[in-house]
Amino acid sequence: MCAGLPAGAVAIPDFAHFTTQAKCEVAVRRQQLTGIYLIPEALGGGVEASNRTFVPPWIAEQKQRIDMDTILPMMRAGKLLYYQAQPIFRGSSLVPVQINLHAHDPAGFATTLDIW
Repeated sequence: MCAGLPAGAVAIPDFAHFTTQAKCEVAVRRQQLTGIYLIPEALGGGVEASNRTFVPPWIAEQKQRIDMDTILPMMRAGKLLYYQAQPIFRGSSLVPVQINLHAHDPAGFATTLDIW
């Protein structure tokens, strides 16, 4: 339990202060954040900066499970042709508040990863 919170309350992480690449890199070294590819190479993503973002480790794990256990098998089966991962940012933070995942044609898949 966090000090100052009522019993049963859950602390909501606040990543608003990660406003520079340098701050995010320090957080990566402290294992508070990790860099991910929005669209991993296995799904056709590239290594360009626009395909990268910083997220907490638990979100990186969740995203990888979705990409590798849901999206990739559906793509290999020909059920999905297109995949988008759209980060939504708040203020000047480089950590998205959420990532919207959407895959389609001919089937469909959509979910949102809520971060903060």
